[in-house]
Amino acid sequence: AQGPFLAAGAPPPSERATAMFEEPIVYQGQKIGIVRVLADPSYNNGTLAAQRRQILLAASVAFLFALAIVATVVRLNLRLARSAVIEAANVRLKAEIVERRQANEALRASETQYRELLEGSTQGMIIHKDGRVVFANAAAERFLGYRKGEIVGLSRLDLIADQDVERINSFAANRQEGWMEFRSKRKDGSTVWTEGTAS
Repeated sequence: AQGPFLAAGAPPPSERATAMFEEPIVYQGQKIGIVRVLADPSYNNGTLAAQRRQILLAASVAFLFALAIVATVVRLNLRLARSAVIEAANVRLKAEIVERRQANEALRASETQYRELLEGSTQGMIIHKDGRVVFANAAAERFLGYRKGEIVGLSRLDLIADQDVERINSFAANRQEGWMEFRSKRKDGSTVWTEGTAS
């Protein structure tokens, strides 16, 4: 081989004096390899100073190779670490999605069961929110003389006899809870005594 450097592992020519430099590759306190550079100080029959420069250059090359390899390993490890963090986040996200899906399915099943229980009850049940009816079962519709779906959306006051509206409003305004008797107003305008609960 011609030139100031000989390939690592190549036997140096016997007629030339050679210098070999080894630079260990150390990463996180562990030796992970070695860079070997063989220098031929007699190349071009240089002066002693030129030969020393040649040897120093060979040592520098060995060090820089080792440094480049360590930098590459560090970059690869950082990529692997970021990938591991992303993978862990994905695993957590998938687990949360499964958990949320299961919770939603359980909630739907519970709502269905509760609705079926209310729908099938022989007791008339009306649920209102913010003063508007949001649910009325078939028994309540029959009791008050409404067809299916007619009660939902009405004001709760539409279903209370005029003489009891003030008492019901006072009960609600004071945020009282519990059972009370009052007169309900049917669709035809007639009234009937009922009892209900506020919560």
